[in-house]
Amino acid sequence: MSLPEENPVRMPATGVLPPVAIAKAGWRKTFAAFAHRNYRLFFIGQLVSLIGNWINSTAEGWLVYQLTGSTALLGVVAAASTGPMLFLSTWGGLVADRHPKRTVLVIAQVASMVLSLLLAFLVWSGHVQPWQIIAMASLGGVVMAFEMPARQAFVIEITSRADLTNAISLNSSMVNGARIIGPSLAGVLMTRLGVASCYLIDGLSFIAVIAGLLAMRLSPHVRTMPPGSGLDHVLVMSRG
Repeated sequence: MSLPEENPVRMPATGVLPPVAIAKAGWRKTFAAFAHRNYRLFFIGQLVSLIGNWINSTAEGWLVYQLTGSTALLGVVAAASTGPMLFLSTWGGLVADRHPKRTVLVIAQVASMVLSLLLAFLVWSGHVQPWQIIAMASLGGVVMAFEMPARQAFVIEITSRADLTNAISLNSSMVNGARIIGPSLAGVLMTRLGVASCYLIDGLSFIAVIAGLLAMRLSPHVRTMPPGSGLDHVLVMSRG
């Protein structure tokens, strides 16, 4: 006994199957988040700044190896720049919840710009030392621990819930694009203008993201956390 077929396809009298309608993802859906003015400003500023960051990272590795010839020290610098994220990111999230995220981002960008310009001066003057690079990397990691949670949470404020997924996808494309462009530009800059130019370009790149943040039109900040000590909230978050 044969089982009946489920949902059989019926051949029309002409013997030709009708065309299947295929939904096309147009440019509007691909770049839906760009419909929001604030997100456009954010995207352009972050793209410029991220390219500068990758120029900085590439130059940093080359400079450390040029000064010391030690591959182990490259790992020390990398650990110094990422270590603060491990210990301070929870506090960074707390700050992002309690204070306007744009304010947190602007302060973080200004601090990062000062660090890059200071390194540019030290390299240009010829007085740069490995310990200074490690110290700057550590301070940059502290800034990043507060900047990253605020930046990630800020996206929802400058788009809409409907376009949030698209904004996150565009952010990923932006990061990957900067990862390609930045080291390529760093190689050209180091060859033609020297390592100091990489830090100078990185420092100046923060102007784009700061200008974009200040140009945004945002709703008044609403505090989303109940009052209480920061340590209490950090302990609760760490337990959960």
